Amino acid sequence: MMSDWSDNQTYSSNIDAHGVNKIYYAHSIRLYNTPTEMNDLYFLNSFGHSITINPNSNEFKGKRSMKPYLLSVSECNSLWYRGKTIGVIFEVLTALALNKIVISLITKEPISEIEVSDFADLFKKHRFLESDIILFENLFDSTAYEKFSTLLKGDSK
Repeated sequence: MMSDWSDNQTYSSNIDAHGVNKIYYAHSIRLYNTPTEMNDLYFLNSFGHSITINPNSNEFKGKRSMKPYLLSVSECNSLWYRGKTIGVIFEVLTALALNKIVISLITKEPISEIEVSDFADLFKKHRFLESDIILFENLFDSTAYEKFSTLLKGDSK
């Protein structure tokens, strides 16, 4: 199946009142300052009328908590991701719980139900699970928290 975003086609998401589409670029720290990150940013910035929020920017330097990253996810229209580190997984699950568009940079396709289930299984196994769930609950409303909990139970709908 051909992606809607392949070969120079324009991605048009929920553009805000000012005509700007905010994209969150979720990726591993291991990709920071690499050719892969540069290529991904070039691709994401090619959409026009878009702002790409990159966690490898100065505004995030020195941040140890996931809070500023999750708040940035909440302010975006869509999230594009590469990789399966716990940070990326938490950002992806947060975006899904907040009803954001989530797209893989590998396939240029929306995240599949199988991937969502895989991400939820991996997230449930990490050592900071309880504190991350509490952080999510404290940051977002009960509707988002219920959806986040549902995603962790394995129901991606």
